[in-house]
Amino acid sequence: MFSRREFLILGSGAAALAIVPGTVRSGTASALPLPGGAAGLDPTSIPKYVTPLPIPSAMPKTAVLPDGIDYYEVAMRQLTQQILPAGMPSTTVWGYGSLVDNQFRHIAKTFEATAGVPVRVKWINQLVDAQGRYLPHILPVDPTLHWANPAGPIDSRVAYTTNPDLYRGPVPMVTHVHGAHTGPESDGYAEAWWLPQANNLAGYTTKGSKYDQYDRSNTTPGSAVFQYPNTQRASAIWYHDHTLGITRLNVYAGPAGYWMIRGGADDLPAGVLPSGTHEVPVVIQDRCFNADGSLWYPDTRDFFDGYSGPALPYLENGIPPYWIPEFFANTMMINGVTWPKLDVEARRYRLRFLNGCGSRFLKVKIVADSPETLTDAASHTQLAAIPMHIIGADGGFLPNVTSQDELLMGPAERFDVIVDFTGLEGHTFYVVNEGPDEPFGGGEGGVDFDISDALSTRQIMQITVGARLSTDTSVPVDQLTLPSRAPLPATTDTRRVSLNELATTIADADGTIVFDGPTAAMLGTVDPLTNMGMPMMWGEAPSETPLLGATEEWEICNFTMDAHPIHLHLVDFEIVGRAPMDTVQDGTGAVICKLPVGGPQYRPPEAWETGVKDTVLAYPGEITRLRARFDLCGLYQWHCHIGEHEDNEMMRPMAVVTNTAVPLGRLAESAIVAAGGGSLLTISSSTVNGLVSAGPKVITALSDATVLDGLRTHTGTVVLRSRGVGVRQGATKADQSGLAKDLASAAAAAKALGGTSLPAVTNSRTILGAGLTVVSVPSITLSGASKALVLRGGPRDQFVINVAGNISLSTGAAIRLDGVLPSQVLFRTAKSLIMSASSAAGTFLVPSGLVTLSRSTITGAVASSGSVVLAASTVNRA
Repeated sequence: MFSRREFLILGSGAAALAIVPGTVRSGTASALPLPGGAAGLDPTSIPKYVTPLPIPSAMPKTAVLPDGIDYYEVAMRQLTQQILPAGMPSTTVWGYGSLVDNQFRHIAKTFEATAGVPVRVKWINQLVDAQGRYLPHILPVDPTLHWANPAGPIDSRVAYTTNPDLYRGPVPMVTHVHGAHTGPESDGYAEAWWLPQANNLAGYTTKGSKYDQYDRSNTTPGSAVFQYPNTQRASAIWYHDHTLGITRLNVYAGPAGYWMIRGGADDLPAGVLPSGTHEVPVVIQDRCFNADGSLWYPDTRDFFDGYSGPALPYLENGIPPYWIPEFFANTMMINGVTWPKLDVEARRYRLRFLNGCGSRFLKVKIVADSPETLTDAASHTQLAAIPMHIIGADGGFLPNVTSQDELLMGPAERFDVIVDFTGLEGHTFYVVNEGPDEPFGGGEGGVDFDISDALSTRQIMQITVGARLSTDTSVPVDQLTLPSRAPLPATTDTRRVSLNELATTIADADGTIVFDGPTAAMLGTVDPLTNMGMPMMWGEAPSETPLLGATEEWEICNFTMDAHPIHLHLVDFEIVGRAPMDTVQDGTGAVICKLPVGGPQYRPPEAWETGVKDTVLAYPGEITRLRARFDLCGLYQWHCHIGEHEDNEMMRPMAVVTNTAVPLGRLAESAIVAAGGGSLLTISSSTVNGLVSAGPKVITALSDATVLDGLRTHTGTVVLRSRGVGVRQGATKADQSGLAKDLASAAAAAKALGGTSLPAVTNSRTILGAGLTVVSVPSITLSGASKALVLRGGPRDQFVINVAGNISLSTGAAIRLDGVLPSQVLFRTAKSLIMSASSAAGTFLVPSGLVTLSRSTITGAVASSGSVVLAASTVNRA
C-alpha cells in the first residue's frame, strides 16, 4: 500500500510527475465526443417519450418485531430489465428487492418509514448464479485504486509494477442510507463490506476490515443487519451501495432507491400536500448502452484524455489505467427507463427529484418547448420555464416556499417541489437539463459553459396534462406554511478542510508533453502557515475528529477547478454561507488559491439552501461554510459525491470521539451499562435517551412508564417487563461478556492518570480546565439547591475526576458544566453513585459499587459492575 508521501513523489525516467496541491487547473476535461462515440448505441436512435414513467411501490416488510421495529430482508441480485423502450434489447443490471415478493429492479422499491419508528434491514449480497457461484462485476473494476480488494490485501492500494488485468472476482457490497441518522455500525462504512455466500470463494476474503468491528452476531454469511432509528425530520433520503473504491460502478450497475420518512412533528398533516398518485419520485441518472442493450462504461483512462500512446504503467506515473476522473454518459434514465413520459391531471403535483448521476450536475427545468426544435446554437440558448415551487431539500422542509425556474442539483442532492398544472389541460411540457456535458464550475449555461446536447442529455422526460379526474384538496402554494425547526446550538469549534486536485505531467525524452491530466482529487486540511490545501489519503488517520455533542462549523476550501458535492455522513447541517478565496497566477499560468487576507466575507446561502442539507455544493475558488452537530460517537466518513472522485481518494474517515484520555471501548455506545454478573438492573418510571446494555447474569427489570431508546442484553439472560414499558429502538441479544472487561480497563486507565489532589467536595466548588485536567478527591457529597461542583472550560477541554469514596448528590445539588461538553467529562468512583432529586453531567464509571438514581437526571452515561437502580429519573446520552 502506498503512503501519502510515496503517492506524491511517484515518477521516474522520462515521465515526470508534477503535483500542485492548492492549484486550480486551467482548461476543462476533454472526454471523447458524446453522444455516440465509443458507446455503440447512438442515443438519437432511442425512441423518446414512449415508455410510461415507472413509480416505485413500497418495499414490503418481512415482519413487525415485538418492539414495534419494522423488519425487512432485502437482497441485491443481478437481473435483466427493460430499460430501453419496448422492442429494443433488455439490459443486465443489479437491483435491490425484498425476499417477501422477490421483485427486484432498478430503481428499487421505496422504504416507507415513519418518523421515530425504527427500521431494521438484513442486507443480503446475492450476486451469485443459479449454481451458487459468484457473479463477476458487469463493469470494469480498476484494481490499482485503494479499494475493497477481496483478493487481498483487503482495503488497500496494491503497488503494481505493470498494468494489471481488470478484477473479475466476487463483488463486495455495503449499503449506505444517504441522509440517515444512525449509529456507525449501520452507516455503511466503505470498509465494512461483505461478499455473497458463494460456493467458490477460495482465495478471497469474505468481509471488509471494518465489518467485524461491530457486533454482527445476528447475521448470516453474505449479509449484515443494520438498524435505522428514523429520528430525523420527515424527508426523502435514499439508499445505495458504498463499497470502497467501486461505489461509482456498483451504483451505475443499478442498486439504489428512495427511503421516505413521513410523519412526526416536522411533517405536514395529511391532505395539505399532493399525495398518492399525485406525488411522483423522479430519480435522474445518465447511462451509456452497447448495441446489445448492455451497460457501457469506459474501461481505459484513454477514453477521458484521448491519450493514444503506450500503456501507462501505474507505478511509474501515478495514473490509474482504467479509472477516469469523471464520466458523462449520453442517455438520460429516469426511474430505471430512458426518456419516459408522464401523464398528469390538471392539478397540483408533488415531485421528489433526486440527482442520481455519478458526475453530472443538473439544471432541471420544466418547459413548453421540446429541445429538439432548437437550432445549432442550442448550446447557448436557454428555454423559458414554468415555475417550480420548492418546499424542501435533502433533510426536509425549507423555512419558506421559494419559487424558481430551475433546480441546480449536484450528484446526490434532492428537491421537494410543487408544480401546479391547473388550467393547463391539453398542454405538453418537457423536463429538461440545462447543465453541462462536462465538469461543472458554476455559472450560467450558454455564458460560462455549453448547455448539454439538445438531442440527448438535455432531454429528461415528457409531461402531458390531461383532464382533472379528482378534486384537488391540497393547499395552494401561496397559502402553505411549512413546519418550523429549532436552530442548531451555538458553534463550539471551527475547522478548515480542503478540496484538492492532483495532476500528472508526462514528457518524452525530448521534453515534449505527452500527457497532462488529473491523477486524483483529494480531501485534506489547510496549512495554517501557508493557507494552502494539504491533501490527505483515505488510508491516513482521521483528521476530522469532532467531539461528541459538539456543534462545529466547517470551512470547506475548494482549491480545484470544479464544483464538488460534499456529503457528510451521520449529520444534517445548515449552510452558513460562501466566500471567495484570493487567487494569483504562478509562473506556469496555474491559478493559486489562498485564504483571503483579513478573513472570508461570506454571502448567505441561496433561498433553496436555507433548509437542512446533507450534501452541499462547494464551488471552485471558494470557501463553503456549514454548521453541524455531532451527536453520535464512532467512525463515519465524508466525501465528494462525484462517484469517480470518492472512489479514488476524495473520501476521508471522520471519527466522532469522546474523552480521549480514557478509552471506553463498548461502553461508549450506551447511556447505561450494568456489566457485573449477578447484579440487578432496575428501571421504573424513567426515561433513558440512549442504549441500555446489560452484561451476563444481570437480571433486568423494567416497569411503570419506562421508555428506553434501545435495550441490549446478554444471550440467555432474564428481562422482566411490565405494562407501560416502551423500547423505541427494540430489544436485542448479543455477547455482552466484554462489558465488564471494558469497564475495568477504563476505570484502571482513569485511576492511572492520578491527578492533582484536592480536598473532599462538600461545598460549591469550581474547577477550571485547560486541555486535560485530572483531579483526585476523597469524595463528593453535596446537598441543597445552592451546592454545585462546576467544571469550567472550553469544548475541547477534558476532565477526569477520580473519587476515592462515594459520589452523593441530594436535594437539588448538581454537578454542572460551564462551556465543557458532557462527553469530555469522566468520573471514576471507587465506591457508589447515589443521587436523589439532583442532576449531574458526564460519564460515571462505578467499577465496584452501586448506582442509585431517584428523581434525578444525568446528561451523559453511567457504567457499573454492581446493581443499577433508576426510579423516576432520566439519563440522556450526551
